[in-house]
Amino acid sequence: MKHFYTVFFSFLLSVSFTIGAMAQGILQQGGGPAPSISQKAPCISPEERVAEWDRLQIQRQRLIAEGKLSSPQGRTSQNIQFRIPLKQSINSPYTGYYGITNYVDHDGSSGLEDYICEEVTYDGHRGTDYATWPFPWEMMDNNDVEVVAAAKGVIIEKRDGNFDQSCDWNNKPWNAVYVEHADGSVAWYGHLKKNTLTAKAIGDTVYPGDFLGYIGSSGISTGPHLHFELFDTDGSMLDPYIGTCNPTSSISRWENQDPHKTPSVIHHQTGNRAPDYGNFCYGQEASNEANVFDPGDVIYLSIYMRDYVTSTSSTLKLISPDGFIYDSWSNTPSQFYPLSYWWWSYQTNNSFPQGMWRFDLEYDGKTYSYPFQLGMATSNDLKDELEINIGPNPVRDFVNIEGLENLRLSYEMLDIQGRLLQEGLLENNRIDMTSFAEGLYLLRIRNLENGQSLVTKVVRK
Repeated sequence: MKHFYTVFFSFLLSVSFTIGAMAQGILQQGGGPAPSISQKAPCISPEERVAEWDRLQIQRQRLIAEGKLSSPQGRTSQNIQFRIPLKQSINSPYTGYYGITNYVDHDGSSGLEDYICEEVTYDGHRGTDYATWPFPWEMMDNNDVEVVAAAKGVIIEKRDGNFDQSCDWNNKPWNAVYVEHADGSVAWYGHLKKNTLTAKAIGDTVYPGDFLGYIGSSGISTGPHLHFELFDTDGSMLDPYIGTCNPTSSISRWENQDPHKTPSVIHHQTGNRAPDYGNFCYGQEASNEANVFDPGDVIYLSIYMRDYVTSTSSTLKLISPDGFIYDSWSNTPSQFYPLSYWWWSYQTNNSFPQGMWRFDLEYDGKTYSYPFQLGMATSNDLKDELEINIGPNPVRDFVNIEGLENLRLSYEMLDIQGRLLQEGLLENNRIDMTSFAEGLYLLRIRNLENGQSLVTKVVRK
């Protein structure tokens, strides 16, 4: 599929959202549709789709002859049900990681009609598009999102080795995995990242949740996403979602069908500049995330949402080190956004209390907290001076620190309220977090000889 991205910056008074009582320190605000996906033409031409289906039939016959695939007479009469074909990597630092930006189009003319008669699709779309968010190219580089088998089946074809950084119209082929199920239906998993496809061979069996590859942007695509397409035994399109306007199925093909819209938080953060998507080609995206500031700095506060609907509102709060609400404001979209981002620049000054602050986001009855440090000699001068690697992050058991050998160091681990949880000398360049609950923490490391320090986020999963 192709993505259409519209990005807004600076004083965006025309952006489709409303803000509550203006927070006292806000200088600018911006955001809008996240590089949001609005497909204008098929990700694979009708001619190529027919040719691909013909190639798959040849593979099917070969696998049947080899005894690796059931013949038509051996197929089950029960419809196979599916699970979501994505999985968030254990190393992904985000609360959420994707949104559905296009469903199957059931309108036979030039109009739009998804399975519940709304228009979350594009003309002629024949699959479901799962787009990664909030920083798709960075997530692709980091292998944050796995494509996994939605049901048990047999791999009947794989395509790999093709360019995977498409960001405009092209005629390049995609990377994909094709899986046939026991009822004869076939799932296409397209736009995968080059050279990351499963090591399983054509003819091998996959089970629900088995790794197939990583999300990429191969083929006709302008950003990383998965195109999931489902066909019946005769090549007729199947839409796995049950709904009034889906004529292809009278039942849901999902084990647990999600709602058409799932309003939720993907991520929120502080930064030293507004998030920047450039023109949404590879290498131009910059999160500009930062969590250590000096009094007088401008802090950029940003949120990243899935299915932001007009009936909902988010509340943003700055919580001072003593736990009081220093400032707050609200944000309400004035139209529906499948994926979106919103940012505010906030001026600090020398009167701000120094210490561990929180940027809280309240949405749909839940509170999400992001800690950041203001003042108190917490500049990252130690990291600026040395090449330091801290990981893995997220962490399961131990945090390992490289680049600080032969230095006398101390560390402090704090929670999101700024409370000290653990401290000591940094020995063997590792910190034991096996006793910590899952969540977000702040790690501060100090050089005991010259007072230089660094502060960084640590996520335990």
